[in-house]
Amino acid sequence: MCSWLLFSLEYPIAIAAAALLRPATGRKGAADIVAPVVFGIALFAATWRPGAPPELVPTLMMMLFGVVLFSFRDRPRRFALALAIMFAIGTVRMTGEPSGRRLVVAERSFFGVYRVLNNPSKGVRTLEHGRTVHGAQSLAESERLDPLTYYHRHGPAGDVFSLTLPGRLPRRSVAVVGLGVGSMACYGREHDSWTFYEIDPLVARIAADTARFTLLRDCPPSTRVVFGDARLKIAAAPASAYDILVIDAFSSDAIPVHLMTREAFREYFRVLRRDGVLAVHISNTHVDLEPLAGALVRELGVVGRVRHDMGFGFCDVDADRPLSIDLGGTCRGLRFARGAIV
Repeated sequence: MCSWLLFSLEYPIAIAAAALLRPATGRKGAADIVAPVVFGIALFAATWRPGAPPELVPTLMMMLFGVVLFSFRDRPRRFALALAIMFAIGTVRMTGEPSGRRLVVAERSFFGVYRVLNNPSKGVRTLEHGRTVHGAQSLAESERLDPLTYYHRHGPAGDVFSLTLPGRLPRRSVAVVGLGVGSMACYGREHDSWTFYEIDPLVARIAADTARFTLLRDCPPSTRVVFGDARLKIAAAPASAYDILVIDAFSSDAIPVHLMTREAFREYFRVLRRDGVLAVHISNTHVDLEPLAGALVRELGVVGRVRHDMGFGFCDVDADRPLSIDLGGTCRGLRFARGAIV
């Protein structure tokens, strides 16, 4: 817990300290202490509800409490103390303790803070980076090799490996951009060859630490991890190297736009075999990437399919969407000729 707080509070402490450097107006007084304390009590009372979603905290901060903070801007001590209290409450709230989750470890790299958490109520251990869950593993022995979260077997990932022609090959060469905890590896078979492209060595170290996650060790395929920027590394790969290529590199709703350009997609299809499948995870809280992916599909002259997963493993087709082409309302019997699932 101490290491998590240290990692999480470094930038908030710097911001609060910077607030102290603002020019002051008026005289110092007890209100510079009392007002932030009252502010903190009100914030705590408004947001501290066990089981409430952590998103409630930033939402309220951006509304009423943001207005109150702004009113403190010309009183440096009041402003800095209120910021410090706000960040402290938000940090403790985001640890998830009120909902029963337990922090196992927190580590930091250049790319941010990663947290491994146990959730006894759901029976899973997760790897989280910001607001993104990078993967999970069941704590139950009988289910520990089941891919979870959005990698579940009845969702888009399951379709890629069970309903497409490359997915049904007896020996498959698969590449995945974004390692997470290695959930995708559990779709592999003993004689498959799997390559994960991962930019952050810390993610690979966490995924390979069998005291935390065992998917890479226990799932069937032979795997290797290539470190570095996936676009550059894929450009160095030989042509027609893979049957399936999965792009799943988004983090905390941040979009690595260089992976979504026409030049990048040309590289993806260069390393795919003739009947290969490109699967791109395009869900995002803030940006609708489906029209972009649809434009790339049309420009490159390939077949595109969109698979909407609402947590129940079903297909949904919207005829008004440019990428929803010829799916027929069902995922059964899909066939792809040099196609892309997006």
